[in-house]
Amino acid sequence: MIRYVLAVILAVALLVLSVPAIDLVAGVQTERQLEGDVSDLEDATVSLFENEEVSHDGTLAPQRTVTLTFPDDSLTTVPADYVRIDRVHNETSIVSYSVDGRSERQQTIDAPIVSEDSTQNETVELGGSGEETTIVLRLETDAAGDPVVTLGYP
Repeated sequence: MIRYVLAVILAVALLVLSVPAIDLVAGVQTERQLEGDVSDLEDATVSLFENEEVSHDGTLAPQRTVTLTFPDDSLTTVPADYVRIDRVHNETSIVSYSVDGRSERQQTIDAPIVSEDSTQNETVELGGSGEETTIVLRLETDAAGDPVVTLGYP
């Protein structure tokens, strides 16, 4: 009888000790997934900005489509606290994100990204939980006539 009690106590102790490790791995998995999505966003944005020309004659603006996946809260992933894009210079933007209260991660994109609703230097907020979001990147001009990549939804 004592063997069964000890076996149950040992099993519970192992389970309690493994929970922090599972949480840590879920955060790391989410960071990896977001890092991959941000890399896809960077590739599409830089390709559009460097290889296309702004349409001046009223035709459709050159565009790229990217699908971003925002993880849900599960055993293997945790939701992102935030994902945002800030235009910091004429030809540079920074994507910032944080997962599960960890330190913020940033990735520089060598193209100006702005919201399609406003071509000013406003922060573009992305995110959600357990969602797959498709965004459309278009090469347009800002108020000064400089080329910018606008981020919108289909």
